[in-house]
Amino acid sequence: MMEHIAGLPDKDLLRMVYFDHAQYQSEAITYAKAEIAKRRVNITQVDLSNPSDTAISHPFIIGIQKTRQFSVMIIRTRAYALGFLAGGFVFALFNILSHRRMIKEAGCCDLFMSFGFPLDWYTYGGYSGTTHIHWWKIVANIIAGIFMCLLSGWLFRSMVEKIRSYVEAA
Repeated sequence: MMEHIAGLPDKDLLRMVYFDHAQYQSEAITYAKAEIAKRRVNITQVDLSNPSDTAISHPFIIGIQKTRQFSVMIIRTRAYALGFLAGGFVFALFNILSHRRMIKEAGCCDLFMSFGFPLDWYTYGGYSGTTHIHWWKIVANIIAGIFMCLLSGWLFRSMVEKIRSYVEAA
């Protein structure tokens, strides 16, 4: 029995100890724990969702695995969505602050004032009070805003996953 347990892959040892322990004798679980300690297996580095040789058919074990996979997917999705929304909020805030700066600096009707982030897309002023909306700059700002949202979502999700891997390893 000890030779059989020593020959099992890391996935099967972890599955035997943490998921299927009710199906094995206490001596087998003790040997499996000793083998895990001897190999210094880190549970966070082993994917337990795909069995190597053994087919797990117990509905409770399958339910635990599906719940774990679903929770990891939700954490990743929520972290990305939160970062995406934070990037959009910052982008909108920069545009609002640009508009407020323009209103605050408006003093004389002979000056041209503009706002927008990162490109100034709205200009007004001058002696005749002309107004210009630069449509190609609006499109460029929208593209820049989407890129900023995507980048901040990716960065926030990466940061959350890195923190989670440190917490799970401890």
